[in-house]
Amino acid sequence: MWGSGTIQSTSGEESIVSLSNGNVIKVSTSQLLPANPGILEGVNDLIQLSYLNEPSVLHNLKRRYSHDMIYSKAGPVLIAINPFKDVQIYGKDFVTSYREKATDSPHVFAIADNAYNEMMNEFHNLNLSCSGETGAGKTETAKFAMQYLASLGGGYGGKECKILQTHCILEAFGNAKTSRNDSSSRFVSSSSPLSFAHCSLLKGKLIDIHFTALGKISGANIQTCKHVLLEKVSSCHSSTLYQVLSLLSCIVSDVDFFVTFEQSRVVQLAAGERSYHIFYQLCAGAPPALRERLNLKMANEYNYLVQSDCLVINGVDDGQKFQKLKEAFDIVQICKEEQEQVFAMLAAVLWLGNISFQVIDKENHVEALADEALTSVATLIGCAPHELMQAISTHRIQVGKDSIAKKLTLQQAIDTRDALAKFIYASLFDWLVEQINNSLEAGKKHNGRSISIIDIYGFESLKKNSFEQFCINYANERLQQHFNRHLFKLEQEEYDLEGIDWTKVVFEDNQECLDLFEKKPLGILSLLDEESNAPNSTDFTLANKLKQHLNSNSYFKGDRGRAFGVLHFAGE
Repeated sequence: MWGSGTIQSTSGEESIVSLSNGNVIKVSTSQLLPANPGILEGVNDLIQLSYLNEPSVLHNLKRRYSHDMIYSKAGPVLIAINPFKDVQIYGKDFVTSYREKATDSPHVFAIADNAYNEMMNEFHNLNLSCSGETGAGKTETAKFAMQYLASLGGGYGGKECKILQTHCILEAFGNAKTSRNDSSSRFVSSSSPLSFAHCSLLKGKLIDIHFTALGKISGANIQTCKHVLLEKVSSCHSSTLYQVLSLLSCIVSDVDFFVTFEQSRVVQLAAGERSYHIFYQLCAGAPPALRERLNLKMANEYNYLVQSDCLVINGVDDGQKFQKLKEAFDIVQICKEEQEQVFAMLAAVLWLGNISFQVIDKENHVEALADEALTSVATLIGCAPHELMQAISTHRIQVGKDSIAKKLTLQQAIDTRDALAKFIYASLFDWLVEQINNSLEAGKKHNGRSISIIDIYGFESLKKNSFEQFCINYANERLQQHFNRHLFKLEQEEYDLEGIDWTKVVFEDNQECLDLFEKKPLGILSLLDEESNAPNSTDFTLANKLKQHLNSNSYFKGDRGRAFGVLHFAGE
């Protein structure tokens, strides 16, 4: 940790420093960095600081944060620090202040206002990109940006109200409590199939808001495609690995994004985490008549939900959230009949997790028990119980013109049951996004002007990091380069072209770290593709191959066994 103090004396390479807490210490003079004068404490733009070193930046941000000033600027970039409490800086009076240019204080409203004005004056389509670690507040920041744009572009068919309600729906079906964040976005975004060499993996969601020539909101769009499961990558033939990765990949700007989500969360949870909010909201908030029609129980009676020993979030009323969700459905014009069908599919997913199996022969083959869980699922999805039993207890194989039903072992049956639960939820999510897009369709009033809001997963470093963290952190590493390039590199090149006499700012270029991922033929992804094509390949052979070829890269850290490390800008 850094500490502020005053130099009392210096002798050779050592200094005596009196710290602000009264302690006096002896330190190496090389460890000292200059502090800014008191008059600059708490400035709203870090560029105004005389000394732009790490402790000075942190001290300034901390000073502002202690006074509930959670926003600061770094030139064109807004820094937002999560207050972890309600801060009263988003009401109508604040919207009016930024619309009328009555204040120039850093705020997400100011960023959205600048984007709107540039779109109108320069005829540019713009992206607002929210990046940061998981739990940093990206989704809330994106929501407030959307709120401000809706206030600017209101007045055409009530589309702005519908757009704001999409957040409620997408949060219920796409967000979940994780160990780091009570409402973490667990979407997976992917782009159209581009060359992987020029792409990065992004996870999150993107909403395009369309405007008329007069600046009024004409519609919005959330693009969707059929999901690609990360867990299926390991079982792909290696020639399709790059195709799968390409479907999941995108560059930071000028592409179309597609939304799906982290499906394994539907059936498998880590300790202390929850599945998607909607399951708990339905169980807590469904009225008696609906509960009876769905044969719906409380959350603690469903295996998919109780496995993590976490059913509630402190300070969150799931029942009240369910009522708000139904209001949002009404506003985006999803009719009552379709709403009930949505709830029926959710109940079916929950009941699927309660289906159990019994061994029926000496080879440990199983069949589903014909109990309440099985009959409930069959009723909810509209099939006969024996058809459902056969579907999850057997696997049909085509032999010539004949179809043979092969019995499944217990683990195979469980995997089949869980796959069905994930498929139902995935299809339901795709359908919901389609309905939202139909409701928000821009129509003839759209003239090509739009502002896109990107909200991606933040950098993650867990006790056990897998392919998912690998992709998330690669996306953030790419975004960091985008940030560095626009804030430092391009700006300095412009100064050089104009012949301005100035001192160059040295910044760390992370291209070598990106090369570690994407360089051909010796990047991690190329080596992973190659090893997937080798006979008898294992986690150990992959780890050894990575160490053999990548140890010279300073961002790679070889480890024992099946592990390896990547030294990202945000940490290892």
